[in-house]
Amino acid sequence: EWGFTQDAVLLAMSDTTASLKPSMKYLDAILKSYYEKGVTSSTGIDAYKRSQASLNEQLLSVLEVLKYTRKRITPELENLYASWSEMGFTHECILLACEQTAANMGRSAKKADALLKEWKDAGVTEKADILKYIRSQNKVDKKMQQVFECAGISKVVSEADRKNYIK
Repeated sequence: EWGFTQDAVLLAMSDTTASLKPSMKYLDAILKSYYEKGVTSSTGIDAYKRSQASLNEQLLSVLEVLKYTRKRITPELENLYASWSEMGFTHECILLACEQTAANMGRSAKKADALLKEWKDAGVTEKADILKYIRSQNKVDKKMQQVFECAGISKVVSEADRKNYIK
């Protein structure tokens, strides 16, 4: 009824090995998932598996750069990554945001998300523009740190601090 070819079913069967107890019910769930994605041919399933493997590699590299000790791909991370790509960021730029986040703000995908949104709002989505933007921020941050030191303030420079300083 779903239109799977015999080859497609056989290819989907290889996915059942991920389960400790493979069953026809599990195979049915796998096939249903492919059907809902509009993938019913063996070539379609193969292409989907390859694209999913590539995406998983990218997601693992995001977790690596954020210095996560438990590198588990979650639906939340998948959704964040999809939104970053939709904003126009390449994988390289996403990793750059993760590096900046890990170095300055902590190891959170949500903080990387906030940084990428900041860059998008600033109109910088290409690597060269992002690097120029970061250098500009670093200059302001150094000046702000001097102001903080003179005032006896001990805190990390925020975007609001930068805006106030420039103003």
